[in-house]
Amino acid sequence: MPAINDMIDVRTGRMSASGSRLPALIFLLFVSVALLSGLLAGYAMAKRKSRSWLQHDSVRDSDSDHDLRRAGS
Repeated sequence: MPAINDMIDVRTGRMSASGSRLPALIFLLFVSVALLSGLLAGYAMAKRKSRSWLQHDSVRDSDSDHDLRRAGS
């Protein structure tokens, strides 16, 4: 009788473990949506004639960092 009880415990553990994982199809869907949204955002930013304020500030900050490194400070 203890062997049957152990078998049932193992089966219950396997079923709970298989239900707690993220299915591969859902993971692939998340990755696909992230890549597609990044591509669409990049395409939309490339079509604009002027930069947004966020892009402008980040480029300005990186340029000033580059100037400081080039000057040796």
